[in-house]
Amino acid sequence: MRPILAIFVIVVVCISMVACAQMNYAVKQSYVYWQVIFPGNTPGQAPSQSKSTLIDTTTIIYVELNARVTPVWNKAWRNGIGYAINVTSVLGDSFNVGKARNTVKPIVIKHLTGNRLWLVQFTAKLSTNAMFDKKTTEGQIILEDTLQHKQTILNDTNATELLPQLRP
Repeated sequence: MRPILAIFVIVVVCISMVACAQMNYAVKQSYVYWQVIFPGNTPGQAPSQSKSTLIDTTTIIYVELNARVTPVWNKAWRNGIGYAINVTSVLGDSFNVGKARNTVKPIVIKHLTGNRLWLVQFTAKLSTNAMFDKKTTEGQIILEDTLQHKQTILNDTNATELLPQLRP
């Protein structure tokens, strides 16, 4: 009975070590963009009835990770403000982000072989209670892991502005 118990413990420890190793987000490359979104008209409505009337600025982040790693980030902090985030995998070897505002040239991201791109979208601001102790410095974005509350710190000092967009 003891040899079976010993084998079971060894198997559980090995599985735990592999699972914890997957939580290491060794960021290969990060790309940060921002874009101004102007209010547009909702099709079929007069301009005065349009729901979107505010000019908004959105941050777009692409993170290149090892293809075997799947991130479980659920929160981000930027400029001391907390956000709920949505993380989705980008399919394909390359992705057209848009056009740079200053050059109007298309921006295409290509990941290295063995890596995968992930799109991180800020979805909503977190309540003040959720923003405890996450102070960011200028040009810093913190992504927080759901399971182990590990933090991944990205640098956004070289963020590129994309051409403005009209909100539908």
